Amino acid sequence: MTLSDEQRAAIEHHFQLLLKWNAQMNLTAIREPEEIRERHFNESLDLARYVPPNIMTILDVGSGGGFPGLPLAIALPHVHVTLLDSHTRKCVFLREASRQLKNVKVLNQRLESTTGQYDLITARGVAWDHMFKWLPKLSNRLLLLSTDEEWANIQKNKSWLWQEPIQMTSGDRRKILQATRPQDLVVEK
Repeated sequence: MTLSDEQRAAIEHHFQLLLKWNAQMNLTAIREPEEIRERHFNESLDLARYVPPNIMTILDVGSGGGFPGLPLAIALPHVHVTLLDSHTRKCVFLREASRQLKNVKVLNQRLESTTGQYDLITARGVAWDHMFKWLPKLSNRLLLLSTDEEWANIQKNKSWLWQEPIQMTSGDRRKILQATRPQDLVVEK
């Protein structure tokens, strides 16, 4: 994905802020700057290529240090991205990191108390089993980052129609998972 100079500057701002705040609180277990770039930023930007063009709203569940939601918001400025995290300190970081982004909202709450309708839900590294219980009331479409080990468990959830995983172009650990709700299971809006 090709980014403008302004978008690259916004990514760099998020990266520098993450390094600074991560020294004081656990936003990511990864500490090496190059690994952070590869595993968080590049993977999130890879994911942006798979966001369908008709998507206007995204809910990023368990945003933590802002992944994949903040890079998605930067790469796709026409999409409104809601960053959801239940940890207050992480939400303070997310608000600071997204201060200049007009298309980002931060929600400091648990998934089960979240309301609204979103065109797409994104997530990475969350408690998948818990998450799937609450997603149908929020969206009928998922775009997730997962490991092979997580995928083995995720695909057991039959309330979603899973496409074949897509290997990331950056790194080799994660896969992109896409799913939709079967029409007969779609929750009324």
